[in-house]
Amino acid sequence: MEMKRPLVRHVRYTASAEQSTTGCLKTVSLEPTRVASTQVPPTPDAWQGTWLTYDNTLVISQSALDRGFIVEGEAYWYGLNTIHTGEVVSRADPFENQLILFDAYDCQLTLTLLQDYLIAQDNKRCGGMNVTFDGIYTRP
Repeated sequence: MEMKRPLVRHVRYTASAEQSTTGCLKTVSLEPTRVASTQVPPTPDAWQGTWLTYDNTLVISQSALDRGFIVEGEAYWYGLNTIHTGEVVSRADPFENQLILFDAYDCQLTLTLLQDYLIAQDNKRCGGMNVTFDGIYTRP
């Protein structure tokens, strides 16, 4: 009997010993990859657009003033009888394949672009209780 590949795989992205995030990706989209610091930085078009994971959204656009990017995002946590929300609006310059954002409310968000995936990790201060932007985002 032939075993079928699962439609999705649960994956973990680890940025450091202290930070990692998990999510599900389509199995057909997965392939082994080596990320080297000598990799060519992504083009502005690779960053720009709307990125989604579950109900969370990140919209990245190029700044009209310089080579940086404007990131606007909304995140949600659904409780039994309540919805907690979070948001981020910030500008950042790309460094290799990362954008590191800081906003006026102590939210820090690191975005890492790996091919067609945007990995987000925050400091858990980007909104209401239990709200996080952490996850693996894709374009719709």
